[in-house]
Amino acid sequence: MRPTQALDVNGMRSFVIGDDLVSGAVEREEPEALVDKTRERD
Repeated sequence: MRPTQALDVNGMRSFVIGDDLVSGAVEREEPEALVDKTRERD
């Protein structure tokens, strides 16, 4: 199985941030918050 299939990613822009998958159009604040959360955890 390809990694994209395992993550259910289908050609839309997607990012893995820490343990989270962000797909499609999102507001700028969402990925920034996930990066902050990941940095705090590590």
